Amino acid sequence: MDIETLCTVLVLFQPLVVYFAFYKDTGVTTKDNEFNQSFLVISPSFAFFYLDQYWYALSLLAGVVLIGVLLAMIVDRKASHPIDYGGLVSFMLAWLIIFGIGHWIASFFPDSSVTDASAVADPNTITASQGILSALTSSLYYLVLMLAVFFISVLEKKYPLKEKLGDFLLFFASVAGGVMPLLGDYFLLSIVINFFILFGISNLIISLDGPDATKGSNGAVGFIFSYLFVMGVGFSIMIKGGIWLYSAMS
Repeated sequence: MDIETLCTVLVLFQPLVVYFAFYKDTGVTTKDNEFNQSFLVISPSFAFFYLDQYWYALSLLAGVVLIGVLLAMIVDRKASHPIDYGGLVSFMLAWLIIFGIGHWIASFFPDSSVTDASAVADPNTITASQGILSALTSSLYYLVLMLAVFFISVLEKKYPLKEKLGDFLLFFASVAGGVMPLLGDYFLLSIVINFFILFGISNLIISLDGPDATKGSNGAVGFIFSYLFVMGVGFSIMIKGGIWLYSAMS
């Protein structure tokens, strides 16, 4: 996938981040909401996937962050959570360090498609003949899965059950979001889209309890879902690395 396509996808998701992290009243304090706000500045970390054009990619991804910050400034007067500029800078550096360490570890698999997003053949490039729908098949499947979880959660609120099936499915779907990109050829793009699908729909599910019920715990719950998603991504990278190692030794 080329850097311009990635930036386009990230820009389209910035309003969603601004809405849930700044504008919407989630019933939690700004401190508890800091983790959600950090996704406004995660974009520059993806530059590690484009080392052959690192500074060009970093400048474009920094522009994505700038667009997100400008959107947050536009809604700041009516937003439920103010912009913490110092916190955003800290989280941006933290994301860069995390992705940098992750890329260093993944560099032990130099031929893996996980680390070489700009390979000569560039298998992640979306062509007109392939079509955008076929390119994002795994993410479409994941969207259907998350919508099903949301529908089940709504039914549970209306018809209370002894067993919380919706909660279990949401935990399962959090991990599945990081694993399902293995089903397609567009690994990085699918991870980005799946994360925002999880981020948006999980917030909707949490909001079903109302702001009073989620007060003080929304940020922690969101962190748990994000952590499970990252575990799924780590598992996917291990599988891809194992496939590469097996092919290299055979």
